[in-house]
Amino acid sequence: VMWRERSVRRVLAMQHRADVAVFGVGALSGSVASHVYAAGYLDEQDLDTLRAEQVVGDVCTVMLRADGSFSDIALNARATGPTPRDLAAVERRVCVASGTAKAAPLLAALRAGVVTDLVVDEPTALEVLRHSRAMITR
Repeated sequence: VMWRERSVRRVLAMQHRADVAVFGVGALSGSVASHVYAAGYLDEQDLDTLRAEQVVGDVCTVMLRADGSFSDIALNARATGPTPRDLAAVERRVCVASGTAKAAPLLAALRAGVVTDLVVDEPTALEVLRHSRAMITR
């Protein structure tokens, strides 16, 4: 019903015409919990399910695994943001991330192909490199 609301449809139409997207990544844990996890949208059972499905974070409320996959995660049926597939259709996609807790979801977003430009602090960049090297050696 919400998607049929005129004001929501205008926002969705604008989203489809966008040629630049600026977004961050959400982390399941860390010193600053991401809004989708801290605001009460998910209960403990949801969080347990995400951990069981090996979710490391989200982009635009769409949950991602470390390899960047998202399509078969059940909780994504409730996501309100664009999927990585939708986001990839935007010409320029700027991701801004700070904090080492964001390393795993940032790497997942990179693997999902949703980032064309990245703004990141040095500790987070180093942690992303550490995560990517750890996955290669496994």
